[in-house]
Amino acid sequence: MDEFLGCLIKELQPYLNEDEIAYDVKVMVNNGVTENRIALRKDNAPTGPTIRVDGLVQAYNKGEVTMEMAARLVMNLFRHEESKNVHVPYVTEFTEDVAKRVRMMFVNQEKNKERLERGLVPFVRFEDCGLAGTFFVAGTTEDGEPKVRTEWAMHISYEMFKYWSCDLSAEDLFELSMKNLNAEDDTCIIATLDADVLNKKSGEVKNVPLPLEMYIVSLRSRNYGASAILADSVREQLREILQEDKVFVLPSSVHETIVVRYKPEYAEMFSQMVKDVNREVVDEKEILSDDIFEMDLVTGKLKKYEI
Repeated sequence: MDEFLGCLIKELQPYLNEDEIAYDVKVMVNNGVTENRIALRKDNAPTGPTIRVDGLVQAYNKGEVTMEMAARLVMNLFRHEESKNVHVPYVTEFTEDVAKRVRMMFVNQEKNKERLERGLVPFVRFEDCGLAGTFFVAGTTEDGEPKVRTEWAMHISYEMFKYWSCDLSAEDLFELSMKNLNAEDDTCIIATLDADVLNKKSGEVKNVPLPLEMYIVSLRSRNYGASAILADSVREQLREILQEDKVFVLPSSVHETIVVRYKPEYAEMFSQMVKDVNREVVDEKEILSDDIFEMDLVTGKLKKYEI
């Protein structure tokens, strides 16, 4: 891998502008998953686009692409933002507009213990449910003709504070993210009318009927929106819809949660469903938890449900 990355970076040099630099990085994403990427930076910017290259290495080793082809492909992704990666504009200042776009991402404490305890990212703990909250700046860009709207997320690290010349704590970011979550109509609740859950079994997808209606909760962008369950507006809507003060919350992924009525007689079924979906459907780096939670819709208290 190191040899491939070194050769690829050399091959990229003729395509770079004078104020650009390309280099290889190993990024730890979520749940201990790491990805090899090529990063592009401009004018000493603290952030910029990155391209995953694990698949490209495999294609090169199989003789499916040459090094020159690989370099052209990477630069095409950089220039035209056609990659599935999150492409982030250069956010070099912590302005009032940036502050309004701070959001919180739920992650699993145990699966991210190393990443959290290395002190690279600010985070808060939710001990009762075994989750932690890290932070990101959400935004959108429009590129190309016709215009294509792209949702992006810039994850906040302590390194960013050096460029932003600010001294924010994790608690400051938490208060800011909750204020933003409650100040704008940024959440969505989607009812699944047929009350089915999709499970992937042996390469096939089949429906497993459930006895209760289900409600998907996320940010409108559906990007790292599991923490949207904490929004005041979400609790108010769920209380109005369900006419109940307590619900089960099923961690679908880091992007969304699923809410069902609080019926303890179905708890084991929901727990097994979450485990099966995590194992067979959800990408490892997007798994939130194998546990199910209960939530008090009056107080907003979220905790692990003990079966």
